[in-house]
Amino acid sequence: MKINGVFLSIAVATLLIESRVNLLAQEVPNDVTIKQQRIQKLKELRQSDELALRSKIHPDIRQKIASGENVLVIVHLDVLLKRITNPTQADDLVSKNLIVLAQEELLSALGQRRYKIMRRYENFPLIALEIGSDALDVLDTSPLVLRESRMNKAALNQTVPLVGAPQV
Repeated sequence: MKINGVFLSIAVATLLIESRVNLLAQEVPNDVTIKQQRIQKLKELRQSDELALRSKIHPDIRQKIASGENVLVIVHLDVLLKRITNPTQADDLVSKNLIVLAQEELLSALGQRRYKIMRRYENFPLIALEIGSDALDVLDTSPLVLRESRMNKAALNQTVPLVGAPQV
């Protein structure tokens, strides 16, 4: 009977040890689990980096928009213009019309979203806009838009020295 009691004690102790080991295994991830978590995190980071690289919108613009600000941007339009050495008036007119058509198509795509036209360029496939958050996705997904640039306001104290003008 004493031997059976010893075996019973050993069996109970073994079960207790095994259950404690199982609990510890669940609480503390093993090396494989840690590696899998790190790989998953790296995949998520890579996907967000790839999305940022594919985006036509600069991250600073997204940040300003997210804070609720309207942002000034220059939108570069995908207009194929022929480079002609000695353009005629007709060539200039065709180029200008292509630019105007692209601008109109973009503005039509923006529809009722928040934007304000700051400047329409005639000789370059660009348009300057002040945009709100709802217009951002249109610019990012439109096939007309090649990319955007931040529009910075120049101050007189910065531009005078750049052009070599005399100080006033």
